[in-house]
Amino acid sequence: MGIRPTRIGIAPDRRPLADDIVVHVAGDIDLFTAGQFDAGLLQAEGLTVEGGRLLLDLREVEFLGVAGLHVLDLAYRRCARRHVGLLLLAARKAITRPITLAGLHHCLNR
Repeated sequence: MGIRPTRIGIAPDRRPLADDIVVHVAGDIDLFTAGQFDAGLLQAEGLTVEGGRLLLDLREVEFLGVAGLHVLDLAYRRCARRHVGLLLLAARKAITRPITLAGLHHCLNR
């Protein structure tokens, strides 16, 4: 069995006339990409304003591992300290189920 190639894409986008930052995420979020995922979220969090929201569009994420869930939990805690809402957009059960089991279900926008 070979090593599975991992890939992740992160693209922050400020919504015009709003305090929302949208981050489009695609690919696999696992042990190999968690650091890159966290760095991208930190960058996006730096663009947020108090009372705004950080919207993570996870609809193109194919795999979300434990390391990715840990990064999401850290991002949720950082956002809460800054009074920024964290909203997760996900459609696949393979992504929403781990998020729910990790206790981040309140962040899901279904």
